[in-house]
Amino acid sequence: MWTEIARPARGHLALSAAVVAGGALALSTAAGPRALVSRSRGEETDWLLGPLAVAGVPAVGPAGFTLLVLAMALAYLVAVHEAPRIGVPVAAAAVALLHLLFALAPPLLSPDVFGYLGFARLETVYGLDPYVSAATAIRGDPVYPYVGWKAISSPYGPLFTIVSAPVGFLGLPGGLWAYKLAALASSLGCVALTHRISRALGRDPLGPALFVGLNPLVLVWGVGGAHNDLLTMLVALAAVRLAVSGRRWTGAGALVVAAAAVKASAGLLAPFLVLASPARARVLVAVAAATGAVGLATVAAFGVDGLAGYLRAVVDHGQKTTIYSLPHHVGLALGFERVPTALRLLGLLIFVGVSAAMLRATARGRTDWITAAGWSTLALLATTTWILPWYLVWLLPLAALGESRALRSATLVLCAFVLITRLPLLLG
Repeated sequence: MWTEIARPARGHLALSAAVVAGGALALSTAAGPRALVSRSRGEETDWLLGPLAVAGVPAVGPAGFTLLVLAMALAYLVAVHEAPRIGVPVAAAAVALLHLLFALAPPLLSPDVFGYLGFARLETVYGLDPYVSAATAIRGDPVYPYVGWKAISSPYGPLFTIVSAPVGFLGLPGGLWAYKLAALASSLGCVALTHRISRALGRDPLGPALFVGLNPLVLVWGVGGAHNDLLTMLVALAAVRLAVSGRRWTGAGALVVAAAAVKASAGLLAPFLVLASPARARVLVAVAAATGAVGLATVAAFGVDGLAGYLRAVVDHGQKTTIYSLPHHVGLALGFERVPTALRLLGLLIFVGVSAAMLRATARGRTDWITAAGWSTLALLATTTWILPWYLVWLLPLAALGESRALRSATLVLCAFVLITRLPLLLG
């Protein structure tokens, strides 16, 4: 009897713990610790610290930050496990409140949002091509000190570049908070779509929604850092929603291309969607037509040089190495200071092999296409030499919506790996 009474309480206590830990973290970051915006040399002014600074909560050090994130992670695991016994209104309120807090917090742990703004200002204020020019071309602009990657052209998709260009007119404070609000809306949209798709698939929708919306990597790094990966997955999940409705596969194919035109990583979904469709030829034509339209729009907006610059930037970005990647740690265990070429090739072979097996399983109807795409995405993130915490946004909705419990478990293991490798070094 007491166990049955305690089980609902565990879920609600976990939600409460997540809100308390997340709220404390978001409020304390507004006090301005020096590593809020990683690698940025801009000043921590009032407009940067944001509206939460008025709360007067003291800043936390590295140890406090680590403990709060770990508390959020533990509460997240319990809440997801207890989801069937949690009330939907309570869960929705907790997820919405945490999203709002991290959206109002300063830009956390990455200067990428200033990179977005820098590219937008390159285009709108200075008339330069962001796929050809870098922030070094606008050294006198107010955004320049805040940009992390100053010498690279944009690796972001042409749809994102075109749609976000007007943000450049908003100036530094206005541009920053416009991107923050866009991240808030995109992330909540991803949670809502995960809930709706789960219901359309005939499953209990709250668990998948919490699996995505309560994850610390999504909240602290994704929403807190205002990353466009959230917008990418919002468009990708809209495509999934059309596909699971059963009658709109061609529209889903076009939307997947649109998602890839925000960030290229979403293109991984396209072959799985095509193979799962009952009308493969029509969907393939839709994907090809949408890809051609994006290419023409890119040339019209940025010229042939711009299209070539974008493709080159995507390739260059994929070849970078971070010390936080799994191949880097494997290389260290084998005695290498850098990831050797052989290990890179092995990772590529694993990714290709997993993807090929999942495509075959999808084509033969042995695996649902969302699960198959999830395994392929997991293989990509596990084998790439360039992984960042917010990249897990690519995987979490697919793992939540797929039929495989093993995929969800593997996704949580990868999330744990990212947290464990990031936290000790992040604010040191």
